[in-house]
Amino acid sequence: MASVEKYTASSVSYELRHNTREDPHPSSNKEIDPERTHLNFHLDDHGETAREARDYYNARMKELSCYDRKDINTICQWVCTAPKDLPPEQEEAFFKETYEYLNDLYGERNCVQAIVHKDEGVKDREGNIVEGQAHLHYIFIPVVENPKFDSAEKAAYFEKVEKFEELRAEARKHHEPFSRKEPVRKVSTYEEKVCADQVIRRRTLQEFHPSYQKWLDEHGISARVYTGVTGGANKTVDELKEKTKGELLEKERALNKELESKLEKQVAQGKTTDAWGRDRATDAWGRERAADVWGREKEDMPWNR
Repeated sequence: MASVEKYTASSVSYELRHNTREDPHPSSNKEIDPERTHLNFHLDDHGETAREARDYYNARMKELSCYDRKDINTICQWVCTAPKDLPPEQEEAFFKETYEYLNDLYGERNCVQAIVHKDEGVKDREGNIVEGQAHLHYIFIPVVENPKFDSAEKAAYFEKVEKFEELRAEARKHHEPFSRKEPVRKVSTYEEKVCADQVIRRRTLQEFHPSYQKWLDEHGISARVYTGVTGGANKTVDELKEKTKGELLEKERALNKELESKLEKQVAQGKTTDAWGRDRATDAWGRERAADVWGREKEDMPWNR
């Protein structure tokens, strides 16, 4: 019912724009229906645009300690899909409670974006887009306590910053050159730090769905997001889509099996047409059934000589 992925700082803008449908480049997801995009809605209060969400992300990151490396994951994203047994009248309440549950886990201040998508689907075998389940994209900064934090060093740092700003303002007032360097902030001055590996761990993933189900039960949502069958396995977004496609194929196979069963009954009754009303003397393409798919007479096959 839910999956999580981690992203580096270089991917933040793309993910935010993709969720708000502002990406200037053609989407690789051809199963988005623009005519239903207006049904999408926000749950966070950081604005409707990707730029506003990015501004909030930048402001929050300034309050956190984070290694200056390109491979550091600075955001995580949960995708939570509405269960099939969810009553339609509870859909909005389901997503609001999911949002509150995730805020309870990771902190509301760390939520960068929360959008419910109702404009995505999956393609059937004929290439038609079949409406998919609504789902929530919840992007957050993975924050933990900083064990190196020192309150005295933090106080001393902000005293230096205050003094620096006073001197700079005085220099500007008198139009004097100002060459002093801004105080460097140490890791010990931050109360919190960014660490996706501590926030998203195997154990937390195993506990996610049982706790999620308990939260929904306590808040009156009649839907199952956890049965205990999966053993806490976490599926990616692509895997969830493949699962939906697989279910459509299973339905198609069941229909074909039903038609084949009708055909066998007709054969037993000696009827001259099949379940689709076609002459039994020819196949689906109008070819003589006495010949193979290449038009060769079956009696002419080497093993029949």
